[in-house]
Amino acid sequence: LRPGTSQSLRVSEIVGAGFRGSAVIRSAQPLAVMAQLESGGTSAAYTAEPYELGYVFNGIPFFSEGSQAAYCPLILDRGHGWDTGIIVQNLNKLVDAKVRVDLYSNAGEVLETRTGFIAPGSSARFDFPASANEIDQEPSASNWLQVISEEIWQEGTPQALSSNIAVVAHLVRGNDSGCVLESVLYNALSEGEAFNWPGVLNGAGTRHLLIPSFQKSFGEGQVSSVVSVVNVNPHQGSSTLSNVRFLGDGFTTNLSSISVPHRESFFLDSANLLGIPPGSAGVLAMSALPAGSGQVAGPGFAAMVLHRAEGLLPHLPCDATPPTSTPTDSPTETPSFTGTPTSPPTETPTGTPSLVSTETATITDTPSSTVTPTEALVVPTETPTFTSEGPTPTDTLGGPSPTASPSPTETLVGPSPTPTNMFEGPTPTATPTEDELHRADINRNGRVDEEDLLLLLKYWFQLVD
Repeated sequence: LRPGTSQSLRVSEIVGAGFRGSAVIRSAQPLAVMAQLESGGTSAAYTAEPYELGYVFNGIPFFSEGSQAAYCPLILDRGHGWDTGIIVQNLNKLVDAKVRVDLYSNAGEVLETRTGFIAPGSSARFDFPASANEIDQEPSASNWLQVISEEIWQEGTPQALSSNIAVVAHLVRGNDSGCVLESVLYNALSEGEAFNWPGVLNGAGTRHLLIPSFQKSFGEGQVSSVVSVVNVNPHQGSSTLSNVRFLGDGFTTNLSSISVPHRESFFLDSANLLGIPPGSAGVLAMSALPAGSGQVAGPGFAAMVLHRAEGLLPHLPCDATPPTSTPTDSPTETPSFTGTPTSPPTETPTGTPSLVSTETATITDTPSSTVTPTEALVVPTETPTFTSEGPTPTDTLGGPSPTASPSPTETLVGPSPTPTNMFEGPTPTATPTEDELHRADINRNGRVDEEDLLLLLKYWFQLVD
């Protein structure tokens, strides 16, 4: 790297998919490093932890590689679908780190504890999974988290001092389908950043909390801010945040002082601050002076701010697994109804059928199989029927039964020697009335002919489809 330049490195191109671990970057010159994590269409980033920091107190150098205690003040409510992953790296090059992770409620009670050993230079992840996956829920920082590196001592072995650690919090909100909706990533605050400054035996806590970007329904994305503040001082008592104020564009809003007992947290949501008008963006400032603290070693606050673009967030459930095929409305098989074949006939009628219609239509059955069908074809109003004179026959087609049903698109000209009737019912034996003949004349050409029958069959199959 030349002076003032930067370079990116994609880990996936080096180690491949399925890798989870840590990285150590060494250089002969000072570096600033940022890590970015992409997951399910979301992107979050944090800054790399300097491996060695040199503090000087009264002219005496104090060296620190990370911290033996770290605080994560922003743990979003797992009941609203937020998974929490705590990534802890052992900064000791020689000795394992014995780590304890405590999850606290906003009332300062320990809810869950995770423990483990981390090999030198490597990392481990401690998961606190979501208890529910819900869509369209506002964030609630009801919890916070503390990570402690403990001494290792076993009988008959030398005592191993606590290893320094670096901690990153990864918060992900998803749904039951596996979709990642939101992702948050931040560096945990070291003990020196929040409470005990290295080299100060009696502690020297945070004096001021300054949040340079605090917004309320700001801009096109409707960006709003929430702040989670924790009193990390382990000693009994409470500390007060006074002189709480929002510095907006041309105005200042003074807010009430906040008293926070030890190990408790509170959640400050811009949406609930009536003194800040919507569309505002500015600075949120608080003071925690020693005089306002009733705790030994003075105040110790850890805070984290979260910005959410409400106008850009997904508010509908999504499906992580798209369907492999598109359903079709067309049936895969031809629908059938009683008496009608679902496929063309495999046999060919052997006769020479003909359809003859006269005003005094009669049926004549002769040994030569010459048939003059005389039934009237009636245009159906709801269900197509074939009607003839007699005792109200329905679905009637006169003539001997053919041995094979003709295709629906074929013209019925007459019967074969041994045809099969398409529609069951009694054979008409009487002459149809003039009214029935008129209704059967579908094309209104003055006679009942083959075209009328074709129109009737076409109408019938439209009803069936």
